[in-house]
This record gives sequence, structure tokens and C-alpha cells, in this order.
Amino acid sequence: MPITPVSGAQHETDSYAFALSSDEPVQIDAAPLIRAVAADVLSGVAVPVIASRFHNAVAGIILQLALTLREREKLSQVALMRRRLSERDAACENRVRTAPRRFHCS
Repeated sequence: MPITPVSGAQHETDSYAFALSSDEPVQIDAAPLIRAVAADVLSGVAVPVIASRFHNAVAGIILQLALTLREREKLSQVALMRRRLSERDAACENRVRTAPRRFHCS
């Protein structure tokens, strides 16, 4: 399925900031990203622009994680997998949301 830009965000190249820890395992600090999204919302930035910046940040997170893991683990290739949400996954996610304690889907 082709991805088409949303009106108002065709040339948006900005991205929200994030940080990766140097700890083991690597952790994503999304606090700067969330603060920036909130600031843009409160400032009246157009929703398509915010969405583009957010998706650019997610792509940046994936790239930085892949590069970090390649360096740490001495990998020559890193594979990304796209997975569709199945009924089983949806049912599990629903249990996670309604569970009184931590629950893990596998």
C-alpha cells in the first residue's frame, strides 16, 4: 500500500527529539518527544505536521536502535519485521489493558 503525504505535511522533515540509554538493555527515553508533541499541540501546530514529526522520530528511533545494536553485537545485518495485528494479538492486548497486574503477550 503506498503512503501518501497528508495535506500540510508534504515536506515536513523535522523530527521530535528522543534519547537512547547506554545501559544494557538499551532503553528509549521518549520524554523529550512527548514534551515536544504536547508543546506543538498547545501551540496550535497542524495535526498533519505533528503526525509527520512523530513518525519521523519513530523512524529515527528504529534507525538508532539498529545502529546501536549493530555496533554492540558486531552484527553485519539487522532485519526489521512488519507484523499484522491478529485476533489473538488483539485479544491479548485487551487482557493487558484490563489486567489488574502486569501481563505479557507473546
